[in-house]
Amino acid sequence: MEFDHESRTFEHRRAGVTTIPGWSPNWGSLLAGANDMTVTVVARIGNLSLTASEDGYEIHGENPTQEQIFGIATRLEHKAVCWQESTHRQFADTRYTGIDIPLWGTPDGWGLMQLEISNPDKTWGEDEVWNWRDNLSEGVQYLGEIYAEARGYLKEHHRLAADDDEIDDWPSNPADDAKNVWDDTFARYNTGDSIYSPNGNKGQRNCQSNASGCNYANA
Repeated sequence: MEFDHESRTFEHRRAGVTTIPGWSPNWGSLLAGANDMTVTVVARIGNLSLTASEDGYEIHGENPTQEQIFGIATRLEHKAVCWQESTHRQFADTRYTGIDIPLWGTPDGWGLMQLEISNPDKTWGEDEVWNWRDNLSEGVQYLGEIYAEARGYLKEHHRLAADDDEIDDWPSNPADDAKNVWDDTFARYNTGDSIYSPNGNKGQRNCQSNASGCNYANA
């Protein structure tokens, strides 16, 4: 039996009884899926050789279990973003058990953390589309980077307001409250923009200009 995939052939030979089920091809280090493949079966009995082929097969991926996800997404915030983005699915089928092609969402998000593969600042690609561990690890790391940006933004603008004697617009420093920082982080993950105005907005989130970010943080 042979699987032909992207001009590569994966072969399995079996002598004797051929009715034993359960063969799986050894893909080695191949990372691929959703491509048309052809299965060719050649049966030889003495001098007689019979061949049959069928195409249209695809490689699908299997969703990780919740335990596997939580082994990488260790913080509650990581788990929450993963749930909000994909309901804990790397592949477009039942979470924790489904087998399918990678989950896609607009405009170009993939997998558990809906990583934007077209993001010019990142090198995300096929690994993050098909390997759920890479997708989740990269998403968690990205979330940490955004958290640092959010906290730095809140601290800096609070400091600038104090220097300009506009402290009334920042009654307290939102960077001192982890919930505020995470709310801003969630919004930035969703829209790329802060939900806090540079002038402080009396310490309130500016949901009028970033309603989607506020709704995402609330969710």
